[in-house]
Amino acid sequence: MENIEKIIDLLHKRKVIRNEQFVNEEKKQITEYNNLMYILQTIKDERNNCKENIIKNLQCLTKHKHSVNQLVHNSENIPRLPISQDYHRQATMFLSESIDFINKLPNIYTNFDDATKENNINSANLLHNITSCTNSVESKLCNIKSLIANVNTLQKNTDILQEYCLVNSDENVEI
Repeated sequence: MENIEKIIDLLHKRKVIRNEQFVNEEKKQITEYNNLMYILQTIKDERNNCKENIIKNLQCLTKHKHSVNQLVHNSENIPRLPISQDYHRQATMFLSESIDFINKLPNIYTNFDDATKENNINSANLLHNITSCTNSVESKLCNIKSLIANVNTLQKNTDILQEYCLVNSDENVEI
């Protein structure tokens, strides 16, 4: 009997241990499930954010497309000034020559120095002369601007004096 009681007691302990293991295993599964649900929710949130960003960008692209289409459509029927063929040809020639000039600008200094050696002209002196001429023109321009300002001041003063004289002459007439 004692053996039976020991066996029953052992079986009871085994059952308690199994129940504890089952509860522990169930807790682990619940925590793992909660973690997976949290990860799934964050992924859903990120996906929704990406969808919203894509929708916003698509709307922006659509607006830009409509704006470009509208500009192209409106630019087809723009009224133009009548320009003769000669002026058009001259303008295109001017643009093409200016583009060539700008493209060849780095080579101009070397070509100019080579050409000036033949004519005994120094490009540094020429550059200095151009700079000094520009500075003198600038100073004369400043002088002219100050003279114009003085003339404007004089004109305003004469207008004020004329009004004053007219007002005084009107008062003398009444007296």
